[in-house]
Amino acid sequence: MKTTISRGIATLLVLVGLAATATAQELAFVVNRGNFWNPGTTVTVFDSTTFTELTTIEVGEFPTELAVTPDYAFLYVTVTGEDAVAVVSVADLTVVEKIPVPGGPLGIAIMPDGSHAYVTNRNDHTVSVIRLSDNTVVETITGPDPTVSGDDYFLDTPHGIAITPDGRYAYVANVSFDRDPGSYPSLTVISTADNMVVATPDCCGVALNFSATGWGPWDVTIVPDGKTAYTNSGDVGEELYAVDTDPESPTWNEMLAILPASATPESGPRGMESGEPPLGVRVFAGTAETSEIVVIDPTTMSITSTLSTKNAKTKKNGSWPWRLRLNTAGAHLWVSLKRESKVMVLDTSTYAEVARFPVDNPADIAFVPFNVEIDIDKVKPSKKKKKRSNKKIKVAILSTPSFDASSAVPSSVAFGPNGAQAIDAGKIRDVNRDGYPDLQLRFLSRDTGLACGDTEATLTGLTFFGAAFYGTDEVDIKGCGKGKKAKKKKSDSDKKAKKRSTKKSGSSKSGKKKSKSKS
Repeated sequence: MKTTISRGIATLLVLVGLAATATAQELAFVVNRGNFWNPGTTVTVFDSTTFTELTTIEVGEFPTELAVTPDYAFLYVTVTGEDAVAVVSVADLTVVEKIPVPGGPLGIAIMPDGSHAYVTNRNDHTVSVIRLSDNTVVETITGPDPTVSGDDYFLDTPHGIAITPDGRYAYVANVSFDRDPGSYPSLTVISTADNMVVATPDCCGVALNFSATGWGPWDVTIVPDGKTAYTNSGDVGEELYAVDTDPESPTWNEMLAILPASATPESGPRGMESGEPPLGVRVFAGTAETSEIVVIDPTTMSITSTLSTKNAKTKKNGSWPWRLRLNTAGAHLWVSLKRESKVMVLDTSTYAEVARFPVDNPADIAFVPFNVEIDIDKVKPSKKKKKRSNKKIKVAILSTPSFDASSAVPSSVAFGPNGAQAIDAGKIRDVNRDGYPDLQLRFLSRDTGLACGDTEATLTGLTFFGAAFYGTDEVDIKGCGKGKKAKKKKSDSDKKAKKRSTKKSGSSKSGKKKSKSKS
């Protein structure tokens, strides 16, 4: 069994001149935002390892931000100038649909289960909820009327948005241009269960009014464990804020720490990102005017480094780190430099600059690991529980003309719902007999988390070149429903059948005796 490789990506790699034996790489998608006078219309696709531009995708006027579905099948791009969200097929690298979203769609975040997307609309002061199964706007979240005296603002020029890893809450950053400090919620917290703003004892919603400036935060990010969110003080501030996002905590949605984004007043912190690079979980914040990147250790809520986006060659400052995004493996931090019209790439283990290349008006960035073919052997649970726990599952990562399976790092591979690790380094052999050597790995069944009823399983990993990949295949679990209960049912059924047969036989003999007696 095997799934079909993403033909669009494979063909693209060949078209741009990669040899048949080349190792396929992770793709990077960079929004070409443009500006109000000259809006962009495209998303540029790069090979994230060589930083080579592969192609551009026309998405519509003034694209701003994007998000990738958990299965890496689609990109959703907010097209602010057209009041729409463009849906891009990753396989074909083309727009397959545009969803009307009135009100100036800007920020976007997708639920961890891939069921819905949440889109902030800066002009209408709303958040739209899109059901991704049919790309339909199913709800628009609003707040009290901001023109009515006494009404608290739930949403005021919403911009950045992040969803907690468990999918329970969405945190929205409200820019709130030129409002008086404290007259608007810096953050709005939405429950995704009912799409309502979370209530608080004092009034209407969680209004974290901690910005001391006339503008609110542009962006918000949530650390991987889901317990803390970080946001900023907006264009004319110089602070970063840590907020408790753990619903079980007594200080839920309260500010935990205030950190200086820069020693320079009105540094204007902008883009935010968090993840787990080689040095451990980190939060990254870009400052506009000082052109710096602040690195935060969320375990201590302290700043560990301040990085300059200064160009070593020209001795000029890179202008406005607009968006910061970690690649899939967390090895590189990509930074879009708005005023320089370039993207800078940093090595997250050393913070050294590894690349800086021109990109037309870059904005948001997203990554899609390469889709590889895998082949999962039939899973045959043993009748004996002890043996079943040690049952091994063979999974082959298949080579193709555009991917060399031997480049996969066996220790990086995770398989199944529980992310099982391979029990050894695997074997190189041509599993599907197509002439290309494949990598076959073995996993303990008990570690995978696979259970009766599962129909497919996914494998993820990294290559020796640091590129991320994933593959999904059907899984056939044998032996399900044939345990003791099934045996007992069968045994009871056999006994009943035998009993009926005996009765019928006895009845037949009795009839013969009566017949003889009459004669």
